[in-house]
Amino acid sequence: MGFSFRETMKNALIQAIGKKPDFEIILAAGEWIKLGKMTESDLADIQAAIDAQYVIDETIVEEIPIIEETEV
Repeated sequence: MGFSFRETMKNALIQAIGKKPDFEIILAAGEWIKLGKMTESDLADIQAAIDAQYVIDETIVEEIPIIEETEV
């Protein structure tokens, strides 16, 4: 497969996640969609990548024991 402008731009926007505000990435993708250079499916992929940065892995979170104070 040869060069794909659409894939290149989608990958660039995904790589910008965490470096630029989410809303800027979404608005940029919207502009490319409006110009017919990207699809709504591309935006869905970008949104999924944005959402993935906020997922908390529950297996990593350790339960911290509560230490009750005793009267002296």
